[in-house]
Amino acid sequence: MTTALQGSMGFPELAEACIKAYEKIVVENPPAVLRSGAVVCIFQQMDFFELSTQNRIFRIVQKIARHSTTEADFDTHLLPILPFICMQLNLDAGQGDQKRVEDVSKIVCEFQESFCIFYSPSADFQKVGQQFDKLLECGVFDIILAHVHQYSEISVKIQGARARVEAAGAGNSPVKQNGSDPLAMEIDDNNNGEGQIDSAG
Repeated sequence: MTTALQGSMGFPELAEACIKAYEKIVVENPPAVLRSGAVVCIFQQMDFFELSTQNRIFRIVQKIARHSTTEADFDTHLLPILPFICMQLNLDAGQGDQKRVEDVSKIVCEFQESFCIFYSPSADFQKVGQQFDKLLECGVFDIILAHVHQYSEISVKIQGARARVEAAGAGNSPVKQNGSDPLAMEIDDNNNGEGQIDSAG
C-alpha cells in the first residue's frame, strides 16, 4: 500500500483511500504503519490535502510515534519526519492555529516516550541523552517553546485587559462603546501586531 501511496501524487482519491486504510490499520498494528515508511510519503504530500485530512494524518502519526522499539526504528522511521513536523509548526505560527500546535507537540512528546521503550533512563542515561540531542538538533523544541511563550504573553495581555475593563466598570456590561467591544479594543491596542512567532528566537 505504501507503493500505491507513493504513486498517488496527482490522484487525491487514491491518496485519501490509502489514508483511510492506514487509519484502520494503525488502531490494530501501529508498529506496522511505522515501519511501512508511509508517514514520510504522506508528509511529502501534506500540502495537497484539505485541513480536515491533515488533522487525521496527525492523529495517525501520534498513534505510531511511541512505537519505535529500537534506536534503528526511531532513526529510520521517525527522525526523517521531524523536518516536516518543524515545517508544520512554523506554518501554524503564522496562522495562529493553537489546536494544531498542540497536536504536533503531542507527537513530539510521544517521540520522547519511545526512548524509554528501548533504553532505560536510569541505566542508559547517556544513550537517552543522545536521543534527545537528535530532537534538539532539528530545532523542534525551540519552535514549541516559542509558541508557549507567545500564548503566555497573549494570555497575560487578555487577563490584564479584562482587569482594566472591569475596573473601568465595563467588564460586566454587554454594552459596547461606539459599536466596539472595549475588551477587544484593549487587547488589540496591547498586541499592536505582535501575533507572529520568530522561530529563530
